[in-house]
Amino acid sequence: MGDIYKAIPGFTKYEINDEGIVRNVKTKRTTEPYHVSQKTGPLVHFIDKKAGKNERLSVLRLVWDLFGTKVPGWDVDPAGIEQHGAVVHKERDANGEIIKAPKKVKEPKAKVPKEPKPAKEPKAKKDASGKGPKATVEVKTTEPAPEPAVGEVPAEAESLEIF
Repeated sequence: MGDIYKAIPGFTKYEINDEGIVRNVKTKRTTEPYHVSQKTGPLVHFIDKKAGKNERLSVLRLVWDLFGTKVPGWDVDPAGIEQHGAVVHKERDANGEIIKAPKKVKEPKAKVPKEPKPAKEPKAKKDASGKGPKATVEVKTTEPAPEPAVGEVPAEAESLEIF
């Protein structure tokens, strides 16, 4: 177990064993999954630039399809895992910039004038206890006394003695 590797269909550059270890055929270097979940198990991103393929496949499903066995340590039913297939990338121009689709122009909607709301009557304010309207106290202010002109001595200051 674990010594027999089989080529992954559609990707001649990669192979997988019955324990779910994916490796490069030429370098024998293993490939780590890019994502692991309880629903799909480990997912590996396969890229074959020569063939123009780019797919993300479940390791559990590949082992089930190629060897007919489950990967040890996983209780997920591999027959129920759906392979997603090709990865769709955004289109890019010659400079590598993402080509954006033209935005749809929204037609302006006709606005219906709204009826003005009637003015609300002011509510009586409640006091701190929340039982009734607040009592208001009217406070009168007095104007300050005019300042004396320059050189004049105020009447209060005449009786003061300075030492």
